[in-house]
Amino acid sequence: MPVTFDSDSITPEYLEKFYRGAVNPPWRDQDEVYFSDPGNMFRFALLAEELERIAPSRILDVGCGGMPLAAFASKKLSAEYVGCDIAQPERMPADALFAVADAAKLSFSDSSFESVVCSETLEHLYDPAPAIKEIARVLSSDGGALLTVPNWFSLDSLDGAAGIVSAPLRAAAGVGLAPEFKHGINVHITRAAPRVWRKLIEENGLRVESEKPIYLFPYIPYFLNGAKKLESRFFKNKRTFDFWRSAENSLARIYPLSRLGQFHFFLCRKKS
Repeated sequence: MPVTFDSDSITPEYLEKFYRGAVNPPWRDQDEVYFSDPGNMFRFALLAEELERIAPSRILDVGCGGMPLAAFASKKLSAEYVGCDIAQPERMPADALFAVADAAKLSFSDSSFESVVCSETLEHLYDPAPAIKEIARVLSSDGGALLTVPNWFSLDSLDGAAGIVSAPLRAAAGVGLAPEFKHGINVHITRAAPRVWRKLIEENGLRVESEKPIYLFPYIPYFLNGAKKLESRFFKNKRTFDFWRSAENSLARIYPLSRLGQFHFFLCRKKS
């Protein structure tokens, strides 16, 4: 489980210190860890498809973590990949550029990228609106922004609504059994339904062209190690993976499944 923080005392300064000072956090892992989780496999497959459709010559990855998109961008798209995050990864992928940058204050010129990716980052921000405005600013007029955020099937969303994991962990911490979890498992500041995210996106310079959930079933939390290993092994088979994705693409058109999933994806264009 990740190290977590007390959301009741969050400030922008607290968050910056937390993310800059975290030692070897999971969001800076490289490809081998990133792709061991089926949810990330499904998320990456969708991002890759959309990037191939846009065919950008230059990509900005906001909140890039360990830069898992870098190799795909250079090898499959022959595109210049630029990652930015609040702290630099320990290992830099080949053929990738990196800039230390706050998502709300990007150090790039206007309309300088044909595609901007911001995947599983906005929910960690004290206020996502300035970051969305910056994404819109650096996106070219004919480019596409690919955004993903946690959906209602994500562990943090379920736990935030019902406390199904945090409550027993806090109780254990209270008697000294798991002091590192005195704040539960909270790592997300902004939890919202897809319709709320869409409104926020469209109020800050982007137009949502399409949206869909990612990874409807099965949802297995990362702390269930045995089940998680079986889940990963199941989706390592390419035929199984492709069949599951095809089935989910069909199911995702049906309400309420269209609003569920572990992640939610938005394809956005710059407002004219």
